[in-house]
Amino acid sequence: MGKKTTTKETDCCSFCGSPRSEVGVLFAGSDGACICDQCIEHGHSLLEQSKAALDSKKAKP
Repeated sequence: MGKKTTTKETDCCSFCGSPRSEVGVLFAGSDGACICDQCIEHGHSLLEQSKAALDSKKAKP
C-alpha cells in the first residue's frame, strides 16, 4: 500500500521549503511530495528557456 501522509508532511513545498501559508497553491503528489505554484512557474520558465535554446540551435545552419 502507498504511504499515508500527514498534514505536517504536506505543509511545505518539497522543492523550496516554503510553507503552505506563503504560497498560493500547494500541489500534493501521490507519494507525499508537494510543489508550490511558485516552483511550478519557475520550472515552466526553465523549460521554455531550454526549448528556446534548442530551437535556436536547430535554426543555425
